[in-house]
Amino acid sequence: MPEIPDGELFDEFSEGFGPLWMILEDQAGKSFEKLTVQARKTIAEAAIFLHEMMGGTDLDAKEKEFAHSWIRQFGHVLGREFEGNSILRFYYFDEDYSKDPATTVHSMISLVVALRALEICEPKLTRSGTVWRYLERDMPKFRKALGRILRGDNMEEKTDEMFLLLNTIDMLSAIEGSEKLTCELEEFIKFANNLQTSFNKAFEISPGLRVYAADLVDRVGISIHVGDLPVKLHGKPGAFLTLMELRMGKIPSSDQLERVHHPSTLHLWWIAKAWTRRRVGEASVGILPFYQRLDVDAVFRLVWGDARNLYKIPVTTEEMECVLAFKDEDIKEQLYKYFKTHSKITEFSRTRLSAERDKAHAGGEISDFNIEFISTLSDLT
Repeated sequence: MPEIPDGELFDEFSEGFGPLWMILEDQAGKSFEKLTVQARKTIAEAAIFLHEMMGGTDLDAKEKEFAHSWIRQFGHVLGREFEGNSILRFYYFDEDYSKDPATTVHSMISLVVALRALEICEPKLTRSGTVWRYLERDMPKFRKALGRILRGDNMEEKTDEMFLLLNTIDMLSAIEGSEKLTCELEEFIKFANNLQTSFNKAFEISPGLRVYAADLVDRVGISIHVGDLPVKLHGKPGAFLTLMELRMGKIPSSDQLERVHHPSTLHLWWIAKAWTRRRVGEASVGILPFYQRLDVDAVFRLVWGDARNLYKIPVTTEEMECVLAFKDEDIKEQLYKYFKTHSKITEFSRTRLSAERDKAHAGGEISDFNIEFISTLSDLT
């Protein structure tokens, strides 16, 4: 892979993580807003594979911190959902599946991928909390319901359910600190190992399922025969195959990376390209830090108050002439007095205000005030 300039690297990163940024930005300031199934899967996958890439490469300190800035935000948005009742989907899986199988299965896949991402990347579920107790309580009920479904007829129509089985095994293998869930993992693996005939049929329908099964044979140790993996896969199956091969030390070709460049999998495409760049010795992968877009009007309100109220203050001609006659020291003194009693100034900045007022500066310019404000998302949205 030829090395490309930083500007092109950043453009590439923006293309890959742009959809992720839009999801995260859409969630800013919302209280327990439900993610769509696709959005939940997308940011959970990005968290998992970005974390894997960091473990499999030696990013420099700056790019490592940039990567962490994204993972922290992924964890924040995913973890916030489990402060609600999302975990109860395991309990109601059988009932929900009887009403709408396809929607229920895809929703459950996104849920277990999100749980896996939280366990791998932090923050883990609180082990003494209600969510944790429900997860331990309801996993056997969920396993039995999924087992009844997968033992039924028409296995060629149960490919999504088999993806759910594998994703659940993957999620449980990432969890530590629970004897109950460790036993459930063993039961799920035992069940999967007895579905070879069903897997054979499903593999013919879904190359992506074959790739995922091969991955779990390698990482988790399920004992099913996968057979030869397909080649020249496109889209998400190709992306998962490429990332699995990168984990195993293989370097994908440029043609292989191009095949996985698809609107639905840009996040995985970029991670695969970045991982490859580091593997071939390039110095930078071109990652930029996560940032929250700031509304200038919101920042103005935080510092100065509502501009509409300021316009209502009557000002005389004499007052305007007085202000226009202010010297540098007068302006700094007025700012010092204003910020000294400002409710949003941090205590550290409050103790530093006199130094900010009196610090030296070049002739012909007014000294800046370096001030920290206490803010929340609600202040800036």
